[in-house]
Amino acid sequence: ATMSVSFVADFMALMLLGPQQAMLMAGAGALTQCLVNRPRRKILAYRVVFSVAALIVTVQVTSLVYEWLGGHTGLLEPSDLAKPIVGGSMAYFLCNTVLVATASALATRQLPWRVWHDAFLWSAPSYFVGGGVAVAAVWLLGRGEAWFVPMVAAPVYLTYRTYKVYLGRIADGRRHVEEISALHAQAMRGLALARRSEQALAIEKERLAVTLGTIGEAVIASDTRGRVVLLNHTAEVFTGWSQEQAIGSPVIDVLRVVDRESGRSCASPVDKVLRTHAAIEHDRQGALVARDGTARLVELSAT
Repeated sequence: ATMSVSFVADFMALMLLGPQQAMLMAGAGALTQCLVNRPRRKILAYRVVFSVAALIVTVQVTSLVYEWLGGHTGLLEPSDLAKPIVGGSMAYFLCNTVLVATASALATRQLPWRVWHDAFLWSAPSYFVGGGVAVAAVWLLGRGEAWFVPMVAAPVYLTYRTYKVYLGRIADGRRHVEEISALHAQAMRGLALARRSEQALAIEKERLAVTLGTIGEAVIASDTRGRVVLLNHTAEVFTGWSQEQAIGSPVIDVLRVVDRESGRSCASPVDKVLRTHAAIEHDRQGALVARDGTARLVELSAT
């Protein structure tokens, strides 16, 4: 947020002291921005070197444009500075922001044009405001009105605050994107785990079906609501129901049990197990009536 603010000091140094002194001030200012009020663990040497070098190059380019458009070191009338200030401000803005945007794009693997357009283009007016403030400050100094110079700092401060708020919003947006990305990654991991669990369940179900298919006894499985979820081949033969027909049907409709002596309907062993939570072992009192009416003497067990 201090990048566009430091431009005022750099431009004043260029007008009052000359390119070389302005270059030294810009380098010192960049070094200060990188080191002051920063946690030590976050200071990276290559970033500091780049920031200092970028501002030095920017000031040199700006001084060339400033002098090419008629500006020179020393006090000038504001009317004589219009073209050099506008050209110099534009040169400073383009050179500095293009260098920083390119470095940011390389670090984040984005297009330099996109980074410059989204993050820096909007700040162009602040550089022209800063150029005007620099001219006003130099003009007041030339007239011996040094006490009025602090008054022109208001636009600089407003620019600084605006830029800082904008950067804060960018940081908030980046954190939001990172949080959304983390949630997305977590959701994808959850979906992958669920998919693996589903595949494992399908494999186990297939193994169970194969195992039950090889058993000579009739096996019927139901859920806690008393509805059929599985029949093996022997159960299909005994009941006359195919597994496709039976799944989802009440087990009492598929497993019709009658008393082998009186022929009266008996309570479903599955209902009894679900109600009492007690297993039934080797019940030889019933007969199984198939769908076509055929009755078979059976020994029932239910768990």
